[in-house]
Amino acid sequence: AVEGNETVILTLSANPAYTVGSPNSATVTIADNDTAPPPPPPPTVTVTATDANAAEAGTEPGEFAVTRTGDTAAALTVNYALSGTASNGTDYQQLGTSVTIPAGAASATIRVTPIDDTAVEESETVILTLSADAAYTVGSPNSATVTIADNDTAPPPPPPPTVTVSATDANAAEAGAEPGEFTVSRTGSTTASLTANYSLSGTASNGTDYQQLGTSVTIPAGASSARITVRPIDDTAIEGNETVILTLSANPAYTVGSPNSATVTIADNDAAPLPTVTVRASDATAAEAGAEPGEFTISREGSTTASLTVRYTMSGTAASGSDYQALPGSAAIPAGASSVRIRVTPIDDAAVEPPETVVLTLQANAAYVIGGVGSAAVTIIDNDVGLPGLP
Repeated sequence: AVEGNETVILTLSANPAYTVGSPNSATVTIADNDTAPPPPPPPTVTVTATDANAAEAGTEPGEFAVTRTGDTAAALTVNYALSGTASNGTDYQQLGTSVTIPAGAASATIRVTPIDDTAVEESETVILTLSADAAYTVGSPNSATVTIADNDTAPPPPPPPTVTVSATDANAAEAGAEPGEFTVSRTGSTTASLTANYSLSGTASNGTDYQQLGTSVTIPAGASSARITVRPIDDTAIEGNETVILTLSANPAYTVGSPNSATVTIADNDAAPLPTVTVRASDATAAEAGAEPGEFTISREGSTTASLTVRYTMSGTAASGSDYQALPGSAAIPAGASSVRIRVTPIDDAAVEPPETVVLTLQANAAYVIGGVGSAAVTIIDNDVGLPGLP
């Protein structure tokens, strides 16, 4: 027997026949020659995923098994920690931090029971990792993973918004730098902001005829439209009215609806100086003989880009339609030309007449300024003579 050293103590007992003196006791020690065997080593514990696939559908569980080696005579409590993308108590029923292997058993199971929620999560993991303890040694594998398959699917995305554009103020003007305005609108959800792209065209130049505009506009969150202001630049160039055309550009973030373009017109406030018109008799003599014509020339100074109609009246001693072919009262100087000729064609009658005059006088008009005296004369020479003896 492993007893350790033991003692034998003898103590004198009292008696009338004698007196007990000192020392009255003594001790003998018996040394043991037996030693206890060494204690058994602690058990080694490991973990495996005996069912690594759990699922929300039907709350199909997964399972870990914690196993020990060595003596199974006593129960053994094994500690662990949980991690992974799944949340304890939210994605699966709450698990603690330890499991007890019963006496007589070599392992214990830990069941992972999914919670069937409606969140779209994709598959999530539960990782069990054994924790160190003096009662056992952690072996390998020391961790295992169960995957919970989700059974929820995201609803189909909403259709993209439809964007359109309109000219909410289609008339801009250089005078006073009066702006015009486009409005880009969207349908559908307004929860997030939306950037709509566009291009600019037209006869007006971006940054020259109106303040520089970019190529996109952002409709803010909570709003269904955004405005783009066209601010004219008041220059001195004579341009006439010019257009700014905004056309929406395609983008995966939205559908381009109708109308997809709109126009703002910039009214020019610059005008060309009026042309000056004059008249002269470029052939001042006409004659009834042979119906030889005379000729007026109406000339202009200034731009010849466009045609110009000049009005006039006829007077003089000759009668229009009797002494010469009637004239219409206006003449058009063609575009690109600086003058136009008006022919005076005599009518050869039998009347004996002195020379007669045809006077052309320019009429005032808002389209031009009259220069010089504004009139000229052509003389028609008669070819008839009186009978002899008559004056």
